Amino acid sequence: MGLDSAYIHVAGVKIPTMVLALLGNLLPQGNFDEEMRARQLNDMRSDLLRAADRAQTLQQFRRYVRELRERKQAERDAEDRRRAQDTVKAVP
Repeated sequence: MGLDSAYIHVAGVKIPTMVLALLGNLLPQGNFDEEMRARQLNDMRSDLLRAADRAQTLQQFRRYVRELRERKQAERDAEDRRRAQDTVKAVP
């Protein structure tokens, strides 16, 4: 194993230093554990925001269903009242 200005020698293999310099940009930089923790926190935050949106959407859906049921029931009640008034009684 050795190092000179153009190559790094490892187990009889010569690796150009420019290749290692380019590989340095592809490898993760900084503290890996901090990056993993930050990614985990960001994922948890995204999950919480998605859950909040779902809860709000579910609440809106339930309100819409309740209003729809109330409207349909009011229409049925109005139809029942109309039928009760339109009933013709046969006179014997």
